[in-house]
Amino acid sequence: MEFLYVILLIAAVAAAQAWVYKRGAFRGLEYDCVFDHQEVSEGDEIKLVETVSNRKLLPLPWLRSELTTSMHLDFAGSQSLIADDTRFVPSFFMMRSFRRTVRSWKVRCTKRGVYEINKCVLLATDLLGLRRMSHVAEVAARVTVLPRPIDLPASLEAANRLNGDVIVRRHYLDDPFYRVGVKEYTPRDSMKNIHWGATARTGKLMVHEHQQTAEQNLLVILNVQTHSYETSVVSDKPRIETAIRICAGYFDSTVESGIPVRFAANVSLNKEDGVLVTNEFSGREHVMDLFRTLAKMPISACENFTTFLNGTAAQLDASDIVLVTAYLNDGILDYARDRQEKGRRMKIICPTRLSADEVPDDLEVYGLSEEEASL
Repeated sequence: MEFLYVILLIAAVAAAQAWVYKRGAFRGLEYDCVFDHQEVSEGDEIKLVETVSNRKLLPLPWLRSELTTSMHLDFAGSQSLIADDTRFVPSFFMMRSFRRTVRSWKVRCTKRGVYEINKCVLLATDLLGLRRMSHVAEVAARVTVLPRPIDLPASLEAANRLNGDVIVRRHYLDDPFYRVGVKEYTPRDSMKNIHWGATARTGKLMVHEHQQTAEQNLLVILNVQTHSYETSVVSDKPRIETAIRICAGYFDSTVESGIPVRFAANVSLNKEDGVLVTNEFSGREHVMDLFRTLAKMPISACENFTTFLNGTAAQLDASDIVLVTAYLNDGILDYARDRQEKGRRMKIICPTRLSADEVPDDLEVYGLSEEEASL
């Protein structure tokens, strides 16, 4: 009989402590996690700091936190589980009464993007492990991973000359330092420009012809489609990531020269907005803003690229235009030829190897594979 009483007493104590833990396990428990940097570059290593405070008398013999984040944040030393593009990172604690525990994770940022941890699932047990309780803790950890710019080969840099003037077919004043030939005199020409030698040879009044010039600026256009038939779903995302790093390389190349740069792409940052077109500025801060735009840019086309070129891109202008695209078609080549005929310096960069028959003779077209981009 006494043995039965002991068994009943143990059962009552076990049930009582399980009830106490069910009611009070997460009372007075505080959880938070933050990244030690809010903005880094691809490949950088940062820290995620977890802080758990047990502000009550009741100890927690077993507490587990489970973070849900992107697979592109690589947690060193963790037994994490990856499903699709999501990484689940568990962490275990033993919290005594009125104690605070701080734990740091080394995290390597493997891919550009904006990554957030908005919640953490907490699991706890009672002293005997008879009951398991769960709680969702709201947190606000965020890090922006900027793309790593490709170190462009000399032939792919933003412009053939990073300083000076560029010949264009616009503006109202001729530049007296650029003489490109002679032409027949018209009433609009100045008499001081008369070419007396040509006048004597032809028997007609001839004048020097001057080319028009303008200051240099750069327009970078990105195609987020890898095939012309793609709609919102892009089949080869790694190739577009290489294209994004190429764009970042061109942005970075303008910092020292001070060339104004603008970016456009057939993608939308928000569903309410149209295609992406940035303002044109120069300087380090503007380039950093362009890097941040690349970091948060989704790989999902909102408009066919040929339509984009004939519409939005046709309204944009610059002395130098770099078009980054994973494929070539007649629409892309026609746009490039049209700009080139108007005096713009045009380059097409493909994040893939190109065969000789794919490259037209009248345009500057370069291929840059993923292997070459990673060097």
